[in-house]
Amino acid sequence: AAFLGGIGFYLLLTKTEKLKEYKEYDLTKLNKEEKEIFLFIKENKDKGVYQSNIVEKFNLPKSKTSRILDRMERLDIIEKKRRGMTNLIFLK
Repeated sequence: AAFLGGIGFYLLLTKTEKLKEYKEYDLTKLNKEEKEIFLFIKENKDKGVYQSNIVEKFNLPKSKTSRILDRMERLDIIEKKRRGMTNLIFLK
């Protein structure tokens, strides 16, 4: 009985596969710049994107980038996490 229990426990631990969640995002409310930023964040979704990298990549002023990201956060598309003097951006 202990042997069978051990085998069952082993199979349980080795066969567990993580289910990947694929969330569908409603991009109809986003303008062209916001969609481009969304795709850039999506490409780097595992590690997140620093807000300063978005400013550099899209050659946007910091204030405009901040407003765009605030809007996307209100639409529940992204999540901002404070990291030092900048924000780290993740998809929700």
